[in-house]
Amino acid sequence: MSFDFTRQSLLQTILYFLLLLFILWNRELFFVFHSFPEGVVESLNQNGYMPLAVQGMEYVSSVPGLLLTLSVLLLFFNAFFLTRIVIRNVLFINRSYLPSLLFLLYCSLMTEMQLSVVSQCVVLLLLFGFENLFAIPKADRTVRYTLNGAFFIGLASVLYFPAIAFFLLVFVILFLYDHFSVREWIVALLGFLAAPFLYSYVLWILGEPFPAYFYQASEVFAKVFRTEFPDWRRIPWPGYLLGGISFGYVLWSVIVFFKRAASLNIWTVKSYLFFLWMLLVAFALVVVCYAARVTLFPVMAVPLTVLLTVLVRLLNKQAVVNSLLGLLLAGILLFNMTL
Repeated sequence: MSFDFTRQSLLQTILYFLLLLFILWNRELFFVFHSFPEGVVESLNQNGYMPLAVQGMEYVSSVPGLLLTLSVLLLFFNAFFLTRIVIRNVLFINRSYLPSLLFLLYCSLMTEMQLSVVSQCVVLLLLFGFENLFAIPKADRTVRYTLNGAFFIGLASVLYFPAIAFFLLVFVILFLYDHFSVREWIVALLGFLAAPFLYSYVLWILGEPFPAYFYQASEVFAKVFRTEFPDWRRIPWPGYLLGGISFGYVLWSVIVFFKRAASLNIWTVKSYLFFLWMLLVAFALVVVCYAARVTLFPVMAVPLTVLLTVLVRLLNKQAVVNSLLGLLLAGILLFNMTL
């Protein structure tokens, strides 16, 4: 009997998820922070985490095991939340849990499981925002869903500075859904600024200057922004291999998708283009904010998962799909072994 990785039950998917979780993070799962080691806080600031996120992580780390537990729970929830979004807004199929496993694989590139809790929180907020944005054409309350979607993205930027760039996706989806008007622009901008405003207001009550968020954002930006080119020689060769595999899959997905676009559901086409834009924004962030590249892996995992899932669905050839997934898993395992 042939094995098909793309057609597994929910229980089987959860078992595979836990197995991959143990394989990819086996060292992290047995190492618990009792407090942050020296130098970790500074590295978090240089990776794009805002002071609110760093302070929250310091507080949570005071309870042994809590930081690790939250990271695992958020990873699990995000994986299946993304799967729901893919099913409802991209593929429109009854059952496919493949996105959850692909998301886990790409998230494993951030090897510090406990330190990924903020990145997973950011992914969760972005997914909540995207779910609201995808509801724009399906309801009469365009303003409400635009406001909510932009608000969640703004909230993500309070925790993680590079998330500001994903505000551009609000305008992308308004354009794709033919709601590109001045009213929606204003609503989106107000929704995005609401979270930083509320955060600044709370800090002001506590005695900080009112524009505290913007001061903090400028400081974090100065740490993550790089004007010089990185030393590519420091990247281990499995990193180039995995990058080549992922780029090849994305290119393959784009080619296959546009060849079949005329026969696909119009909402599938628009959703696919949205996640393609998200990947481009995330890649631009890696180039501009190279110091934050590690913490961007869970965010980049979202569009990579969607594009690869669409490729698998359109190919619909069991042997090719299993080989494709096996090669990706081997590349990620090899990359993790060199770290």
